[in-house]
Amino acid sequence: MRKTPSKSKSKSRGTGAGPKRTAGKKAGPPKLRVASVARDRTPKPPRPRKSVSPAARRTGEADPSELLMRRAIELALDKKAYVPVVLDVRGLAAYTDFVGIVSGRSERQVEAIADAVVEGLRQQGKRPLGVEIGSPQRTWALLDYGDFVLHVFFHPTRDFYDLESMLQEAPRLPIEVPPEQRYLPEAYDYDA
Repeated sequence: MRKTPSKSKSKSRGTGAGPKRTAGKKAGPPKLRVASVARDRTPKPPRPRKSVSPAARRTGEADPSELLMRRAIELALDKKAYVPVVLDVRGLAAYTDFVGIVSGRSERQVEAIADAVVEGLRQQGKRPLGVEIGSPQRTWALLDYGDFVLHVFFHPTRDFYDLESMLQEAPRLPIEVPPEQRYLPEAYDYDA
């Protein structure tokens, strides 16, 4: 047997836009009685920047985030990424230390490069904070590891966004790149 709702004698006020109220009852879910805890709403200070110690600079040791960035570029090059660039943005940006940019020749290669980098660094115990794949065309991927960010672009998309010119003040880190991967092959020149 179904219960039928009881009819209320009170009428709704206004133009009818809003919840109907019944006599003696408040609209909405019942309020829970929880002991209130005062939360500190002051902004937290920025996290300290990881930097190379002076002793490490003197001995020539590399920054751990730089080593991971270089490893990510190696993994991308293993999947035939083109025209890699690593920008040192420690003095320019507060969100990361290094920005890496590589190009792929197709949407499928962009996804393969991103997957290879994530899997390769996962094997070293480093997991990304976030991974974004451009949908639905999959013409770019962003891998955020906190200390560094790697952008993987389909080459025409890379030309469109032109991140290198936005970060032109950032010094480029020297990286070892095979000669055949330094430039996009003529067969894949999309500007023609």
